[in-house]
Amino acid sequence: MSQPESPPPASPSLPQQPVDAQRLTRRRKVLFAVAAVLIVFALAEAVLRTFNFTFALTDLHARFPGAGLARYSQKHPDWFWELKPLMVMGDDRRGLTYEINRLGFRGVREWLPKKPKDTLRVLCLGDSCTFGLGVKFEDCYTVRLEASLNA
Repeated sequence: MSQPESPPPASPSLPQQPVDAQRLTRRRKVLFAVAAVLIVFALAEAVLRTFNFTFALTDLHARFPGAGLARYSQKHPDWFWELKPLMVMGDDRRGLTYEINRLGFRGVREWLPKKPKDTLRVLCLGDSCTFGLGVKFEDCYTVRLEASLNA
């Protein structure tokens, strides 16, 4: 009479899992990477706030007194500066006039501060290229972007 075979002895290591369960999915890898970046930025923010760090360009007018920035811009508490509302600036070298509306945006068209229902607004932030320095208002990329989005 033969005895039934006994199972092999248990391995001292951890139980084996399927290979797929051991691998991180692509989604989890991306989530871990994003979480790591967010944690680094949060720690950097905490350290900078702890030591009361201020950005060097917060006083742009004092840093570049000869640029004439004070004529057409003003300090803003949340961002470094903003365009003065209802300002008209001439660029004699290029033969252009830059007009600023009452909300501080380039152009004469006025916008309602409260967005009307069923209206999409796109805000373009940037430097002199976004402002359209050196070009007519209708040739600014922001105006062309608006025209193509409304088409």
